[in-house]
Amino acid sequence: MLWFETLSATGHGDVRAFLEWRLRHALSLSKAADALGVSRRMVAYYSNGEKRVPKPILLACRGWEVSEGLHQAA
Repeated sequence: MLWFETLSATGHGDVRAFLEWRLRHALSLSKAADALGVSRRMVAYYSNGEKRVPKPILLACRGWEVSEGLHQAA
């Protein structure tokens, strides 16, 4: 939790949101990459804060959650 608070406090809320999404759904780097249509390496960059997480990727995370929720409900 301290890591998440540090991310927010240092202006890396995008990384925090991305990591929370991955953890909430227990997604490995490879599974997150498949879900978002990006490379495993980009997911690693986003996860460790080396690159900022673009807004379209954060929106794709939300869309994936909605899509998965609909698939699981059916």
